[in-house]
Amino acid sequence: MKNSDKLVKKLLKKKVINFNCMHLKDNDSDVLIEVLRTSETLERLYLNNNKITLDDSGKFADALANNRTLWILHLNSNTIGAKGAQRLAGLK
Repeated sequence: MKNSDKLVKKLLKKKVINFNCMHLKDNDSDVLIEVLRTSETLERLYLNNNKITLDDSGKFADALANNRTLWILHLNSNTIGAKGAQRLAGLK
């Protein structure tokens, strides 16, 4: 089992994930996208002050489309821009 698989397995049990100020970039968010895609418990995800860009907003939007548990997603102070916000809102 890869380290990323172990991390996904551990995060899938969480109701709250706080990765504020972790300097996450687009490539770093693959684990979180997998968690969003498959979690049945995650209610709040905090990703403020990272380096998530427009490139990953589409992946997050796709993962959120099937997520039925997340209530709060904080992405303040990232660089997704208006287009990324529209993707996340389902407006593509």
